[in-house]
Amino acid sequence: MRATGAPQVAWWNRNRTVILFVCGALPFVFIDTPWAHVGCAVYALTGVMFCILLVGEYPPLGSRWFWKSMFPIIALHLLVLSAVTAAILLVPEINKLPRFLYALIGIVGAAEYRISSRILDFFRPKV
Repeated sequence: MRATGAPQVAWWNRNRTVILFVCGALPFVFIDTPWAHVGCAVYALTGVMFCILLVGEYPPLGSRWFWKSMFPIIALHLLVLSAVTAAILLVPEINKLPRFLYALIGIVGAAEYRISSRILDFFRPKV
């Protein structure tokens, strides 16, 4: 008889976000248009940034320093999304090279996360 309880619940809680993120990206896999590539890039960058990477950084909702830091992070994110959208739509060759496109999204996302972490560290209260 198989044991139930804590290990299964811990696995589900840990991987639930990743599973839901991947399921949300599935429609983009079956559509091959430039705007679908833009949608996939925007979804990937936003989902990974705010639902997976920065989740550990979120303090209680009443923290003023956190909301002060979110304004420059959101502005940076919108700038990154605009640049990626422009690159995908203005350079149609990118759409023919999906590995290059997703590598570009990964590199841009990693750089954005590093900058966002530094912004959070700057606004975080020093104890």
